[in-house]
Amino acid sequence: MKKSRIALIFSALLMLMANVGCNTKSEIEDLTSGACLIKSVTLGTLNRKMHTLSRSGRDSIYTIKVTGSLYPLTIDQVNQRIFNVDSLPVGTDPTKILISELKASGTVSIQSKITGKDTVVTKKDSIDFSTPRIITVYATDRVSTRKYQMDIRIHKEWSDSVTWQRTASGLSALSSVSQLHALTVESTLYAFGLEGTAPVVLTASVESPQQWTRHAISPVTLDVHSVVRHGNRFFALASNQLMTSTDGINWTSANATGVPNSFTQLVGSGTKHLLALSGASLVSSTDGGHTWTADALDSSAPLPLDENAGIVFASTVSKNYEKAVVLGLRGNEPVLWQRDLDLSGTDTFGWINFPLDATRRGHFPTLQNYTLARYDGALLLSGEKSDGSFGGLYLSRDNGYTWLQKELKAPTISGATSVTATVDAKNFIYIICAGSGEVWRGRINRLGWKNEDTLFK
Repeated sequence: MKKSRIALIFSALLMLMANVGCNTKSEIEDLTSGACLIKSVTLGTLNRKMHTLSRSGRDSIYTIKVTGSLYPLTIDQVNQRIFNVDSLPVGTDPTKILISELKASGTVSIQSKITGKDTVVTKKDSIDFSTPRIITVYATDRVSTRKYQMDIRIHKEWSDSVTWQRTASGLSALSSVSQLHALTVESTLYAFGLEGTAPVVLTASVESPQQWTRHAISPVTLDVHSVVRHGNRFFALASNQLMTSTDGINWTSANATGVPNSFTQLVGSGTKHLLALSGASLVSSTDGGHTWTADALDSSAPLPLDENAGIVFASTVSKNYEKAVVLGLRGNEPVLWQRDLDLSGTDTFGWINFPLDATRRGHFPTLQNYTLARYDGALLLSGEKSDGSFGGLYLSRDNGYTWLQKELKAPTISGATSVTATVDAKNFIYIICAGSGEVWRGRINRLGWKNEDTLFK
């Protein structure tokens, strides 16, 4: 009896093997798998509507193709989301999205926006992603399912355009100020200037640039256009002597030593270096403005003694270095000097002069009361015309050699008697106008876009 039972079991096993035939192990598992994952999705060729103006000024629309595979889709298996980190360009048609490749363990369906029922996703049919859609994967065991929310993102604004907002107009605190010079410290805007001959500083929060508070400055000889921020203190000049302040309002002597001549202008502040013009020399301090030494110059070319500005920013070559740029005018001639700063203190580099041609395209603009800032990986220059009106915004992507306005279209400003600009940590540019009492805020659109994580835990 026992032998007969064993024979029956062995016979059943032979029959099962015969029914399976040439099926591999993986094929058997696929027939009974509970796995239901989307592994990858690739977009196909998409349509993008563009606008142009005819010679008569009439608006017309034409269509170009967008290669969807250039905008990878991220799959967040933890939260069951599918989305593109890099949004599709403005004008892409969201109602006719094609999928060129779809890899999944199971059958993939999409929920109808009208009936709510599922239909199988195919490469031939375009899908309306004007709103996020629910994608369902049905496992081969016919029991298990997994739902994803699929969101195809499309930019609503041009990436390199600037959106400007006039946050204030007719501010009485700005009505009678001249020689404006602005800088941003953390979340506070500082606008230094003169009321008659008396120095003042106006302050406002970056969150409320329409509300400014006026403060009188002591001493009254302070050169408001020389103010820089170094470390956690302000530095400026008063009667060509170095002054320092914790709040920008009350100033005391910095007790500077070792300067060949009295200071002419402060022109830059880095992590360790404070830079200044002193007569016919460029001088620097690495101990908070106490001790100063004259820097080496590579030539006898003139320094920008009439109108000038300077800046120090992180080097693109090494984290151990910073780049210093000082530029301006000597008479009517543009002047540009650059220096590398070694933060380790191992090497000391001198200043290098870069000859400029005032007649070439993109030449340094002839203005006054220059202000330099770092913006979008470039140098941002602002200044005034001779009557104090707005001289425009210029960008240089070669450290001061070429200056262009087309990358950063500024708002139309009228009625200003003194203008300055500054940049905050969120990449907003503030244009502060005396006379008209206006404050403008704007930034390149893409600098305000959120970067989303693609690593999930």
